[in-house]
Amino acid sequence: MSHSLARCSRAAALRIAPLLLLCVLGCPAAAPEIEVAPAALDFGEVQLGQRASSEISIANVGGSGTAVSFDVSGADIFTIALASALEVQPGQQRLVFIDALPTSVGLAVGTLTMSWDGGEAEVVLSVQGVFGAPGDEDGDGFAPPEDCNDDDPDINPDAPELCNGVDDDCNDLIDDSEDADGDGFDACTDCDDDEAEVHEGATETCNGMDDNCDGSVDEGFDADADGVTTCSDPADCDDNDASVFPGATEACDGQDDDCDGAVDEDSDADADGVATCGPDGLVGTADDDCDDTEPNAFPGNAEVCDAVDNDCDGVVDDPTDDDGDGATACDDCDDADATAFPGNPEACDGVDNDCDGTGDDLTDNDADGSTLCDGDCDDNDANSLPGNPETCDGVDNDCDGTGDDLTDNDADGSTLCDGDCDDADALNYPGNTEACDGQDNNCDGTVDEDVDGDSDGVTGCDGDCDDADPTAFPGNTEVCDAVDNDCSGIVDEGFDVDGDAVTTCGPDGVAGNADDDCDDAQGTVFPGAVEACNAQDQDCDGVVDDGFDGDSDGVTTCGPDGTAGNADDDCDDADGAVFPGNPEACDGADNNCDGAIDEDFDVDADGVASCGPDGTPGNADDDCDDGNDAVFPGNPEACDGDDNDCNGAADEGFDSDGDGVSTCGPDFVPGNLDDDCDDGDADAYPGAPELCGAPADLDCDGSNRHWCVSCDDLLGADPTLAGVDGSYTIDPDGAAGQPALDAWCDMTVDGGGWTLIQRTTDDGVANAALFTDYATVYGTTAGAPAAGVYRLRAEAWGALGSSGDMLMRRVLAQDDGGLCAPLDYGLFGGVLTVPVPASGTVTYTAAEPDPHRLVAGANPAGFSATDAGPVTNCVSTTEGIPWFYDGCSQAPPAWAWSQPGEFVPASLASALGADLGGVDEVAACNGELIARAHPGWLADAVREYFLR
Repeated sequence: MSHSLARCSRAAALRIAPLLLLCVLGCPAAAPEIEVAPAALDFGEVQLGQRASSEISIANVGGSGTAVSFDVSGADIFTIALASALEVQPGQQRLVFIDALPTSVGLAVGTLTMSWDGGEAEVVLSVQGVFGAPGDEDGDGFAPPEDCNDDDPDINPDAPELCNGVDDDCNDLIDDSEDADGDGFDACTDCDDDEAEVHEGATETCNGMDDNCDGSVDEGFDADADGVTTCSDPADCDDNDASVFPGATEACDGQDDDCDGAVDEDSDADADGVATCGPDGLVGTADDDCDDTEPNAFPGNAEVCDAVDNDCDGVVDDPTDDDGDGATACDDCDDADATAFPGNPEACDGVDNDCDGTGDDLTDNDADGSTLCDGDCDDNDANSLPGNPETCDGVDNDCDGTGDDLTDNDADGSTLCDGDCDDADALNYPGNTEACDGQDNNCDGTVDEDVDGDSDGVTGCDGDCDDADPTAFPGNTEVCDAVDNDCSGIVDEGFDVDGDAVTTCGPDGVAGNADDDCDDAQGTVFPGAVEACNAQDQDCDGVVDDGFDGDSDGVTTCGPDGTAGNADDDCDDADGAVFPGNPEACDGADNNCDGAIDEDFDVDADGVASCGPDGTPGNADDDCDDGNDAVFPGNPEACDGDDNDCNGAADEGFDSDGDGVSTCGPDFVPGNLDDDCDDGDADAYPGAPELCGAPADLDCDGSNRHWCVSCDDLLGADPTLAGVDGSYTIDPDGAAGQPALDAWCDMTVDGGGWTLIQRTTDDGVANAALFTDYATVYGTTAGAPAAGVYRLRAEAWGALGSSGDMLMRRVLAQDDGGLCAPLDYGLFGGVLTVPVPASGTVTYTAAEPDPHRLVAGANPAGFSATDAGPVTNCVSTTEGIPWFYDGCSQAPPAWAWSQPGEFVPASLASALGADLGGVDEVAACNGELIARAHPGWLADAVREYFLR
């Protein structure tokens, strides 16, 4: 696609006055030469309290650089934004912005003095302070044509619109007051513009408001004309009866006359709910309260025995006898039971037959505590009652229907009535054998009759411990015969000195046999004892320490001294090649019992011998380097240049991607720059080539230099991204500058490669985020690139717009609220330079092919500013400047002209035409009407700016 380019030079833009050349006499060839223009700076007429901004040019045409310092004198109203001296190099031209803020009417003059190495220059500053804007006759701050009536200070673009038949705010509309409640009636016609339901023609409702604006409130809601409506507070409870309303006198008429929720409350003194005129409101009828002083007396109440005519039937305590037993309800304790009445004999039927308050209250004739109702089988015999113990007396003592029915409690076949002397002990009954147990076992009246079974003169009851053995009785002499001769409870005492339970005559009581204790002085020595390694014959078998030399190497596990745990013990009694003093061999065993295995064959003490754990040299389990304790079979491989696991390879597993560089580098020290930073990517290693768009840090330098500078750079590195619009990461100032950032890339229009630097929408409140000073524009990114309002920091624009190509995208708004298709307009071959804000200079040259004007290319001051922002050039007369400065006096084209600060993009209708694709606004909007922000202006829903 070809484009006609019209270029405007920066030199032409700065040619606003003759240059002033100042230099000290005899300037050397290499001295700085400073040209300043203009020599005098007149700000013209400026309204009091308003700030005007202008600039001077400083050019160094000499042979060396210098620092220019500034001083403003003569008046306090002139200020310069520079905080320090300005460096100007040979061939360099800088702009310095100066502000004027008049504080009084009339001419004010000052002097700007500039000094540098070898020279000085002065610029005369002047401003004419005026009250109101220039040409403002009525002094309201606005002059024609903005002021539509310059004879009336109450009429101007900032004046509030009043309901007076006049266009107060100069918007060509009369009495166009705001419709605050959105009901279609503005404040000039709506009697209540805060309530959407109130306006002319509205339906009157009962709400205390004049809904239809006719001057009457709640008309039509008092049908009975009693002066109280159904929506009053309190409301009329019956709007069809003029005698019923809140505050009316309550009458005895069966109505709630005063609307308090109670009927005839003044005619019901006892508050029993029945008035003296009854519910029908008529006095003298059967439904009236017969006694309005007694709350328990009213028609329909239940009659009770209280000497009151409860039901108002004329009879007090009505005498009824429901059960026909001759007693009325007031006397009868239960008028539903004919067996219960005063004087009736008491029966065992669970009823209070005699009405004395107690049921089944029969007399206990024998005074045994039990009546016939309790189950007393003989109420004339005190020995007969339920629960009484049965005795052998021929009487049914326990009332179970049987007499003398004693139980055989001990189940010995005999009851007390049969002669059992102890029916609780089965060992005592008539005919049982007598035993020495302190009891009368045969119930003959005698306890423990004597028995001497062995005829040794002592019975069992006298303490004979064995009445079948005449050699065992108390007082007999103890002999070694396995019998408790003296009945002491101990067998053969005196023949087991060491107390090991084995005597010198053995358990058979016969001395000289194998079962005798061979050493009655030691309790641990006896036949059957467990042999211990202690140089003794523990089990009396004639052999010392038998069983403690399992390998028959001549050394026991307790050694020759019979004491285990010493150095002379056999440390492995299952291996005849292991015992103290045996020579050590490389066989995986502790041959000399010194606690170390193959110690002469593990020089580096890493736990693995040169003959391996199997004791056989020449195998894979041998230590391949017995001089390095970090090398042995099974050791984890480390990145150190050694074969740590003895598998024949060094540092395996530390170069997974096979790129020839391990993660510890050639010096075998991890954490250095020569390490592989990504061992899973063969293209990533120290020194690897790294191109724009690479997905990782391929050269392992830890930087982000692989990020592309711009969307155009990214597209050049990866042509497959053509047509794939979206958010991408770029780094305009490289690794040494600010961190990489996310930017929106258009990869489609005119071949793609466009980087979004600004987006504004029709939401003025949202656009407020872009309303900042130039320093913020320069160094700060606002918003998100893919949504809403957005501005990329201006510091990056120089790299993004290096080719001079610029693109503006517009989305127009339709009258019906819809959106048109995007329109793309381009500038190509422009030049963009964005300096540090403190320098106060900017270089920008761009073609402005009519009608696609994007920015004020012919006026660099309109594109850049000091930190405070210029006054008159903050927004150019061309409609496209892509950001907003703080403190501007000229509002940008916008929808909301009456709301300064709410910036909304708009464009002159004359500035539109076919875009880069040949589409104009009519085609983009499909023939639909385009919304108008202001007469002559089209409304933009979205405005976007791109650089390439």
